[in-house]
Amino acid sequence: LDADRVTAFNPSTGLYRGESSFIDWREQSYPRWMQPVDIAESECLGTNAVFYRALDVLAKMAEKLNHKSDAKKYAAQAEELKRAINSYFWMEDKGYYAQYIYGRNTRVLSPRSETLGESLCILWDIADSTKAAAILEKMPLAPYGPTVFSPQIAALESAYHNNGIWPFVTSFYGQAAAKAGNRSALLHALGSNARAAAVFGSHMENMVATDGSIKTALDSPRQLWSIAGYIGLTRSALLGINYGPDGIRFAPVVPKSMEGARSISGLKYRDMTLCVSVIGEGSIIESFMLDGEPAEPFVPNTLTGEHSVQITMASDYYAAPDKVTILPVQFDIDYPRASVEGSTLKWEPVEGAVSYTVLQDGVAVAETASNSFELSQPGEYGVIAGTIGGMHSFMSEPVRYGLVDISIPCEATLSSRRGSQLKVVLIAPATTTYWLDFNYSNGNGDLSTHQKCATRALYIDGKKVDSIVMPQRGTDWDETGWTNSVKLELTSGEHSFELKYLDENVNMDIDTDSAIVRSLRLSYKNK
Repeated sequence: LDADRVTAFNPSTGLYRGESSFIDWREQSYPRWMQPVDIAESECLGTNAVFYRALDVLAKMAEKLNHKSDAKKYAAQAEELKRAINSYFWMEDKGYYAQYIYGRNTRVLSPRSETLGESLCILWDIADSTKAAAILEKMPLAPYGPTVFSPQIAALESAYHNNGIWPFVTSFYGQAAAKAGNRSALLHALGSNARAAAVFGSHMENMVATDGSIKTALDSPRQLWSIAGYIGLTRSALLGINYGPDGIRFAPVVPKSMEGARSISGLKYRDMTLCVSVIGEGSIIESFMLDGEPAEPFVPNTLTGEHSVQITMASDYYAAPDKVTILPVQFDIDYPRASVEGSTLKWEPVEGAVSYTVLQDGVAVAETASNSFELSQPGEYGVIAGTIGGMHSFMSEPVRYGLVDISIPCEATLSSRRGSQLKVVLIAPATTTYWLDFNYSNGNGDLSTHQKCATRALYIDGKKVDSIVMPQRGTDWDETGWTNSVKLELTSGEHSFELKYLDENVNMDIDTDSAIVRSLRLSYKNK
């Protein structure tokens, strides 16, 4: 986590950078124009939720081990990250979190919902009770279950993460529904998983959202995380089994249509074996019996031997049904392909679009039905297409207008040797805001199955300011691309720029993380 904070943390937002947790078929969840470095620089809801939980657990571990200063440090980092997640991702108008922030020099919010991220925010108390209730009521669900994200990407023909339902994600969603007490959402999750297991005769990896089939781009039977999700959701929701550091707290949530009796026997927990039974429906415990005696709904982890738990639920017959939003599977429209000709921003018409939003440096500056926009101010521009029903596309690939580039050739091979690997001195012409990036090559492997991204620490005038990310771009070392851009405030005059290889820059491959830097580029607005 300390290494991640150095290489992946964005101090300007307080969020961690990196792609969407398990959604690793990148063309299935990002616009096609995004290069691996663009994805590395994006900030995702689900990924940040996992970072929050890791920091929270680490703080608790430090507290148990009596490392008071570490406990305080990591708890503070966790709380800061929670605030950043709620500040940057929460969409009050929609009632749920956005999937990720993306772009180039400047970033915009992709307003899709992301089921796993939304669920983790509820389960780990990133979302307060008001936000949790809103998510479960307003986040769009498909008839066959909650999709990985919504809306889907219409330009893709195959289903996998896009137009996909993954039972393990559904199970996290169901657990979040149970925690927040939304029995309609819980029933939808239970029904989705039960139907899939029954129809396909196995716990499959995923299924198509639009028709409930398993005709996805890749699928497999007896998928471990689908099985674990099914079991985990049944145990945590219907039997109310919630593990904690000091024992098991019981809080069953049983939809009305599932009223009855269910039990599990031979449940191993530490030095004990439990038999747990739940009778009735609802979310209120009427009686809790431990070994036949009334007790609080808790089993401490200090017990040994065999024990029985009997829970009777109390029904609230007059409670209004919990609300959920079940809609036909929603699809977006394609994104515009924008370019600059002279002082005019142009793009081809997008099928289904009735309007276009023009963004300058990530901020909407115009709404038009035209396919062009006259530019007067320097900056980075993008275009988002919109439909008559309010659906929006991804933003177009950003294009630059009116930026001055200072390019300095600096051919250097970055090896696995620790320490300084490149140093360039140049003169900044003005005191202003700059964007710095490098043109580079990395031919260590293909884009989707290797982990040979080269990362180096960027120092300016002897001070570390950020990380430079150079993902592999295939096996052709003559093929070049641009690294992430770093925003800088520089005074006019001479400055030194240095790339260092530090211990925290070691990648997952460990042995191979080389790259070739071709040139350094400073860009600024000529006002």
